[in-house]
Amino acid sequence: TTNTQLKGIVTDITTSEPIKDAVITVVELAKTAKSKTDGTYNHKPISHGTYTITVSKTGYQTAQFDDFQIKLGQITTLDVALVSQS
Repeated sequence: TTNTQLKGIVTDITTSEPIKDAVITVVELAKTAKSKTDGTYNHKPISHGTYTITVSKTGYQTAQFDDFQIKLGQITTLDVALVSQS
């Protein structure tokens, strides 16, 4: 097994408050994770490679990261600040 993982924190871009239950999707793998009460999430184990990552939550604009690199045996961090739709 490898220690390859994707982790980070999801926050509100205006208030910097953590966002709970945001859905972080690795599109090509159809793998999802949800952010916890403190906004943190963790995708593990995950295959290394180049992926499209989306972060979505009702009431916010979906963030998309194309050609995102996840390196073998490393913890890759992707912190995301979502923009409110209101």
